Amino acid sequence: MALAVAVAMSLCLCMLISVSGLQVVTQLGLSKTERDYERALMLAEAGANAYLSRLTFGAADYANLPPLYQYMDGIAPTCSQFAEGVRNGLYELIRVPSGSQQGYFAGTLGRPGARCTIVAYGWSNGVVRSARLTATIARAPSSIDGETAITFPGDYAIYAVSALTVQNNLVVNGKVGTNGLVIMQNNNTITNGLELNGPAATVVAGLGNSYTRQPFDDPLMWPTVSAVALRYYPNFGDTAPGGLAYLEHHNDNAMIRVNGLAGSFGPSLTLRNGESVTFYGKSGGANYFLEELSFVNMGSVNLDNTAGPITIWFGPSGSDGGWKTKNGVTITQTVTGDLDRWCRVYIGTNGGMTGKNNVSGDLGIYCYNRSAAGVQTGFVEVNNNIGFTGSIIANTVVLKNNAQFTVPHFTPDSTGVYRVSMWAE
Repeated sequence: MALAVAVAMSLCLCMLISVSGLQVVTQLGLSKTERDYERALMLAEAGANAYLSRLTFGAADYANLPPLYQYMDGIAPTCSQFAEGVRNGLYELIRVPSGSQQGYFAGTLGRPGARCTIVAYGWSNGVVRSARLTATIARAPSSIDGETAITFPGDYAIYAVSALTVQNNLVVNGKVGTNGLVIMQNNNTITNGLELNGPAATVVAGLGNSYTRQPFDDPLMWPTVSAVALRYYPNFGDTAPGGLAYLEHHNDNAMIRVNGLAGSFGPSLTLRNGESVTFYGKSGGANYFLEELSFVNMGSVNLDNTAGPITIWFGPSGSDGGWKTKNGVTITQTVTGDLDRWCRVYIGTNGGMTGKNNVSGDLGIYCYNRSAAGVQTGFVEVNNNIGFTGSIIANTVVLKNNAQFTVPHFTPDSTGVYRVSMWAE
């Protein structure tokens, strides 16, 4: 009897130990699967964040930086399709750590611009999960380095990078700055100071001028129009150039109206004797590309930004085109109180902008570029009874006879980073 009881108890204990061992093995397998499931989502989120940083700040020399990628036809694969693509070599994972069975892959649905949608996938030992985010360009916080984000320092009404020439009776209700030489003749007023940045900055002034010198040790470094365009619309390899080259073929020129009529306008427009052109904004921002815009005699530029902001780009970089106005031309925005809908004009051509005789405008102008040889280019010249609400940033600025600049002192682009507006798995 004792032997039988002992055998029975030993058998029960063996069965209990076997069941416990089997349960431990099963739980370990489930835990491993659950760990890979959670880790795949974390890797997908990390990939989306890394790609967002890549778009915002450009290429950087550090590990695990994702390359730029667009999903074909603007459609992202399912998780199972992505897993099959990894096995077939279609998608190359950024492995974290290197050589492991963990990593991520990320790309955009279409070319990123003022708005972008990123879809990222996390891979952990064959388990795949995805994360999708939508981001829009937003103003950069002051804590972000101005050399890395798309942001311009200061609240300048006028900034002349290389040289500023002023004749008579200029009134600026704001700040003026330069890295170079300022020549002022007579009876000019600058209310918020004249910044002289760097050792080459100096001023030569005539009689009756009112301003306060504000010297600083270092010059301000401004990005070129070409660099700003590339920041918004990056290159995607040799076959898909970005920047001004992209905008030349992907723009909203079809929304232009001349004398109220639709048509096939651009990239060069010449208007005379009371003719008008209207540019319309849209949700997310409208982008127009022009090689030249010329107005003579009582013309008008209407910037209808009711539906959203308007950006006008002049290119190609280094060409001779630009914006030329003469004799009674007005430039007006429909909505003037909302800085997020103010009009921006980027001039990357050598022709710059000229305005002569009774020209007024509400907009921000940015006209600074460099040639292939590194020569600074971009000029703005306004003569005889000029009134601007906004800012002018250019390599050289010439102001002659009765020019007035009024608040708000709007820099042509005060935005700088992508800010996430939607996130989902």
